[in-house]
Amino acid sequence: LWPAQPHLERSKTPDIRNRSFTIRALVERGAGDDGVLVASGARTGGHVLYVQDDRLWFTYNRVGALFEVSSDEILPDGALELSVRYDKTHEHRGTATVLAAPVDADGAVGSAHPLGSGPIETLPYRQTMYGMDIGRDAGPTVSGRYRGPYPFAGTLHWVEYELDDDRADLLAAAERELETQLAEQ
Repeated sequence: LWPAQPHLERSKTPDIRNRSFTIRALVERGAGDDGVLVASGARTGGHVLYVQDDRLWFTYNRVGALFEVSSDEILPDGALELSVRYDKTHEHRGTATVLAAPVDADGAVGSAHPLGSGPIETLPYRQTMYGMDIGRDAGPTVSGRYRGPYPFAGTLHWVEYELDDDRADLLAAAERELETQLAEQ
């Protein structure tokens, strides 16, 4: 996903429901380069990965109940791969860990350093009709910790989602999603 791309509708966003996943963002930043890397959803539910006060944050909004994980330390300056890793431990429950890895001048990514972790409770359905924005949160914000659109002040090269195949209900979820999309037309 690229920072210059337009808003993505919900049906085009990665389906992170009830599965382990990783969200990565390649950035170049210095002190004070805060803002949203990726936001999916709105105040009624969704998730956002962002930098605030030089710390990496991940918030999962479960119909207004906020599950937040932030880094325990200040992010270093320079080229970094910032990420959140969510490991599903039970149905709709797991642990999120925010990480940072240095990126050298040749683009090689070093070892990821865990910065903080905490429990997350997810929903069995997509939380919102809003969709996704890269490099900003252009709609009703997922978190009340910032005011939208809160664009990332550093350089954001890309955002990537990696979805694990640890869901037993993928076929049923796909059928429900199709029914929802057809009903919305």
